[in-house]
Amino acid sequence: MASRRSEARVIRVTVPHDGPTNKADCLNWIYHAIRRYEAAEGIAFQIFVMQDCEDVIHPLCYRLFNYLIPRKDMVQLPVLSLERRWREFTGGHYLDEFAQLHYKDLVVRELLDRSLPAAGVGVAFSRRALAGQSLTPTTARSSAPSRSPRDYDFGFRLKRLGMRQIFVKFEG
Repeated sequence: MASRRSEARVIRVTVPHDGPTNKADCLNWIYHAIRRYEAAEGIAFQIFVMQDCEDVIHPLCYRLFNYLIPRKDMVQLPVLSLERRWREFTGGHYLDEFAQLHYKDLVVRELLDRSLPAAGVGVAFSRRALAGQSLTPTTARSSAPSRSPRDYDFGFRLKRLGMRQIFVKFEG
């Protein structure tokens, strides 16, 4: 709450019901809060970025999103987790998973069929991509849990709808 008091641009969004809830439910309520904000302010955002504070993306990524989004509906960046101490096994596993997914699997997947899961972090969507998904809080809450997270599925649904995706690779 301290960030909301010190920064007027931070808006708190809560789900209007008691749990249980899931990531999709929370993300859909955030999306609907954004839509209410747009209506109240008379603006329309063209890019929606999903990012976690514990993951690291390049500081110029937002310029890259601005450049690519008019031509692509989803832009996925490679993401690195912050370094972990040796005893932080869960975080270390997370780091290994992202390294495998973002530096091997996604590169091959994009080459083979141009289909990308949305990793839920380091990813930007066009307004068209979100509008094409018909996001509603009820469908998110009623969707049965699956083996792949909902944000991964979101990327696959964009492919089925014929929307353009890109995984941005860069050499360091």
